[in-house]
Amino acid sequence: MTSSNGGHEYTFAGANMTSFVRSWLASLDGPEAVSAGLLEHAANDVIAGDRYSYGASFMMANIGSRATKTEASDDELRLFAVFMVFQQADFPGATQTLWEGPTIHVRRAFDYANSLTSAVVAQRLRQSVIDRAVREVPPELTAMLNNSMNHDPARIAAHEREMASILHREIRAANLIDPGGEADFDFRLLQSQL
Repeated sequence: MTSSNGGHEYTFAGANMTSFVRSWLASLDGPEAVSAGLLEHAANDVIAGDRYSYGASFMMANIGSRATKTEASDDELRLFAVFMVFQQADFPGATQTLWEGPTIHVRRAFDYANSLTSAVVAQRLRQSVIDRAVREVPPELTAMLNNSMNHDPARIAAHEREMASILHREIRAANLIDPGGEADFDFRLLQSQL
């Protein structure tokens, strides 16, 4: 979608996010960008299949942490939802061995999310939460995690809170873009735990 001034327009779930997305993209060149080393790998790594995932991980790192905060804006949650559904679908339309930069990634993600309905995007976010809730964690992984935290109950509890806030981010994003699907999600989550 191109606006009258020749630039790309970013809309999703009935919200025009163009100003926010442009500002966010500009911040990726600044010192506040996190995991910038991933872009170096995306540009230089010749291992087939890794370039795009390095770049996509950089993009997600820079919105995921912002969307996790309880004070995350609606635009941060929407952008996270756009990236999450694009990532879950394995980056449709992108050549896995070629990273063409943040702007093209954002355009592809918006194009993909907008090819779906808001309800479908929200359902996919909610389903990912359910899938993780019912996934059995191998005992050896739990042991490794506890060992890495020196079996410190406070550190383990802090880690569990952080993981819960990450899942909560997906639920908040889904509820923002499809408030009507919340009751169905609660029912499906309850069923998955029986």
